[in-house]
Amino acid sequence: MNNQRVGYLGPPGTFTEEAARRKYPESRLIAFPTVGRVSDAVERGLVEVGVAAIENSIEGSVTDTLDVLLHNSELKICAEILVPIEHCLMARAGTAPSDVQVIYAHPQALAQCREFLEREYGSARLEPMYSNALAAAQAVSVDGAAALA
Repeated sequence: MNNQRVGYLGPPGTFTEEAARRKYPESRLIAFPTVGRVSDAVERGLVEVGVAAIENSIEGSVTDTLDVLLHNSELKICAEILVPIEHCLMARAGTAPSDVQVIYAHPQALAQCREFLEREYGSARLEPMYSNALAAAQAVSVDGAAALA
């Protein structure tokens, strides 16, 4: 049994968790609320490896991760994995597209889907969240809300 602990940007259900599962399928995955906390967990020895998004083909560099690597840690990149990303706009059952007043998502997802959101939901307020998984959980609890996830 593999006892390696791998930290990732959580909560469970994020694209980062998917990347961690693909790269380290036998490892124990541990979710952290921010990339900074993932970095801290590696540096303190709580996990052996941390997984964080660093770049995507549409929106470019993920600045949160770069900031942590360049300014807040001594960590080094040791591996790479490519994960295809598909976003869906989700809302609670019974929510019509015309009812959507707010859309929650990670800032990177909001940027990646900017053209679609402006075209189809131009009057909706865009609210950044730490992760798309948290965005989906938030959208379920708010009338007139949707999430990219």
